[in-house]
Amino acid sequence: MAVKFQLRRDTAAYWTAANTVLDLGEPGFETDTRKLKIGDGVTGWNSLDYTIIQEFSELTNTPTTLAG
Repeated sequence: MAVKFQLRRDTAAYWTAANTVLDLGEPGFETDTRKLKIGDGVTGWNSLDYTIIQEFSELTNTPTTLAG
């Protein structure tokens, strides 16, 4: 059985206007800026920091830790 993993994604303007609260560990991707934020379950999009990645392809690398 194939498993499909899909990121929530939209433009930066949409994310900013909606100020979505992402679940704990849930990623949200800006399609126009190619930036990513990870939710904590309580903080709105506008107050979350961007993750520190250089390329979207880095998300396929093996993580070094399970926390953070």
